[in-house]
Amino acid sequence: MKAILVLLGYLLASLLALLLLLLAGLWLTSPGPEPREGWVLGPPLPQAFGELATLSLPRQEDTDLLVVMSGISGFGTVVDDVQVFDVTRKTWSPGPSLPAPRHHAAAAELEGAAVLSGGAETLSGSPWQGSRTVWRWLPGDPQGWQALPSLPEARWGHRMVSHGGRLYVIGGWGASAKSFVYRPDHEGW
Repeated sequence: MKAILVLLGYLLASLLALLLLLLAGLWLTSPGPEPREGWVLGPPLPQAFGELATLSLPRQEDTDLLVVMSGISGFGTVVDDVQVFDVTRKTWSPGPSLPAPRHHAAAAELEGAAVLSGGAETLSGSPWQGSRTVWRWLPGDPQGWQALPSLPEARWGHRMVSHGGRLYVIGGWGASAKSFVYRPDHEGW
């Protein structure tokens, strides 16, 4: 019995040493942002989050804006955060929070406004429960995010693009593989 306990002790010590070596290796070789030829390293986001949606807004008061929104922060916190990067001043500032947290949503610019569609609100369930919501934010509008007509079906992990005054939702997870077109002149999808 004593020999088995000693053997288990050596095994646990070996596993712990291997884990520490692995963590040290990850820490030492962890890539960080570095300047590359043709690229400029800008200021970091005020907070780190992934599975987010981004878009570029055209000229707003003598500057272009990059809008970064929604996503997952830390160890699985779904956020409603919006960060706005002023390209001219090279500064980040908070935008109006989304009406609800989302991850794996899609974003596009339409008529000078930021539009966010679909996404999932929580990390629970398999597959995630998608959303039909579509929100619009026009910088300078004191009302913040406004609801647009909902998607015909819930969608997450999709892409949305703007072309010719319309929004196109393509791909992702939903009840079908259909693509959808939003036509503001017809007030719907």
